[in-house]
Amino acid sequence: MRKDEAYNILNLNHGADEKTVKKAYRRAAAKYHPDKHHGKDETEIKENESKFKEIKLAYEVLTGKAQEPQSHQGFGGSYSNFQDMFAEAEKQRREAMMNGQNIEIQTHIDIKLAIHGGKTNITIPVFDICKECDGTGVVLDEVNQGFGAQKYCHSCGGRGNISSKKDLNMNIPKNTKSGARFRMMGKGGPRRSPDGKDGVLFVVVVYKDDDYFKNIHHGLCVEAYVPLDVWIIGGSVYIATPTGKVTVEVPALIPSDKLLRIAGKGVGGNDIFVSIKVDNNYFKDSDIESIIKDLGKSLRDKHISKDVDNFNLKTKNKLRELK
Repeated sequence: MRKDEAYNILNLNHGADEKTVKKAYRRAAAKYHPDKHHGKDETEIKENESKFKEIKLAYEVLTGKAQEPQSHQGFGGSYSNFQDMFAEAEKQRREAMMNGQNIEIQTHIDIKLAIHGGKTNITIPVFDICKECDGTGVVLDEVNQGFGAQKYCHSCGGRGNISSKKDLNMNIPKNTKSGARFRMMGKGGPRRSPDGKDGVLFVVVVYKDDDYFKNIHHGLCVEAYVPLDVWIIGGSVYIATPTGKVTVEVPALIPSDKLLRIAGKGVGGNDIFVSIKVDNNYFKDSDIESIIKDLGKSLRDKHISKDVDNFNLKTKNKLRELK
């Protein structure tokens, strides 16, 4: 193909820069792409197929790629030429029209099961052929003089199948991470054609919260309570993890929303997080409350806080400004 032909095919002026060429190619390719023409007759599909090839070649000519060895990546594989790529795309399109829909569900498991592995019961969707319409989705509606017309089957809503639930035992491997995704072939949506395949069911495993571990970001978190003196001056606390007892160093005056990360001590080598909490009972004891107040007054008397003074000054100025 000559360059002047390529410019005409992409509806471009001669000498257009590469950015303009790429934009025109994407616009034209989107219009004639195979995925845009589902359900059309064979003649129209072939015409679009031919036009799509022509657009692709014009783009390669104008960007200097037509002389390079062609190795197109896309549609799930590597192809020696464009014809192979288009054939594979058409094959996948037809399979998608025949095969059942993929479905994803979640199941929640205990931390102990995730660590040691075992069986868990899950409820999955099942699809049975509708007996009322024999899976066609339509039934004959009888009218006067013996003539009939088709109408949607009310039993299945025109789907051709009836959905229900089924309990199934699922194997959970040792050290299963929260968010792990398991594939069950043939357990998804029903095939749309006798030549198709039932869809895939994906089961996503999520940890259950318990009275010790919380599930955050597909990892474990422990809320560790420490005495007031440890929170003020720093110290340590030990926690339970899937790998055993671990000592955690507590920084002084750690904010309540800060999480400490303990690397590699979660399930399957994941990290585990620790949230440091102060024992609330300290603040309910009148003697302790009195001690804390005296301590606070003593600290204020001995320590000049530039940050506090600066904030107080800003507050006074802002109040004047707002009057």
